[in-house]
Amino acid sequence: MRCFTSWTLVAVAWMSCTLFSTPAVAGMVATPRESSSDDAREILKRTVRERAADLGIADRIPERALAGASAVQLTALLGSLKMDRHAGYGVEVAVAAVLAVLFVVFLLILLSPGTSAEPPPPPAPPRDPVQPIRNCAIKIIVTSNLTYNAVDETAARGSLPNQVLGRLGTAGSGDGNTFSIASGEAPNFTFHFTVNNDGNDRFSGSVDMSGWGWGHIATIYSGEYTYASAPEMIDALTDKAYTWIHNGWREAGR
Repeated sequence: MRCFTSWTLVAVAWMSCTLFSTPAVAGMVATPRESSSDDAREILKRTVRERAADLGIADRIPERALAGASAVQLTALLGSLKMDRHAGYGVEVAVAAVLAVLFVVFLLILLSPGTSAEPPPPPAPPRDPVQPIRNCAIKIIVTSNLTYNAVDETAARGSLPNQVLGRLGTAGSGDGNTFSIASGEAPNFTFHFTVNNDGNDRFSGSVDMSGWGWGHIATIYSGEYTYASAPEMIDALTDKAYTWIHNGWREAGR
């Protein structure tokens, strides 16, 4: 039992020295080493070896642990070895328990979340505002989603792109902008319309506008009041969408 306890003391002391000599915790527990302390450290190492030899455990203390230990760590190790070899098993157990608790505390500090956490990345820089668009030949794609059963859904979907194209052409003429449906080429803008019918042939809806290198730009709604016909509602949404092209836009909150 006494041999086991001696092994415990040495193991805990050696692990403490190894832990405290690592760069991660050196700033917390280690005293900065100065060239003037080298002689003192050599004396402490020699004393530790001699005391370990007296106790018959010299071969149990790794030389690497002594070589990397500071004066403070050597002093702590020497203190654990200076226990009277005849003081009894109870004292050895008490000292071993204290050293074990200290080791566990520092190990928990070292491994606790947040001690080596990276700072959060900085927010992405804001994108430059888009200036009003003028004198451009703009390619578009128009898609739609009808949330009700139209009398002739195929015809309604087929006519919607041409209706939007004509409305944008009228709105953009004063700015020198022309519009055409993209075919085999990248679009400048995509307009996805959603058309709703409340069951009484009153229409509402929205258009998702994306493109111009921004991805999604805005979702534009028809408003609080419904329309008497779907084409009238689509014209109103198209006019609202063109105001983004006419005025330009910027990121929300920028």
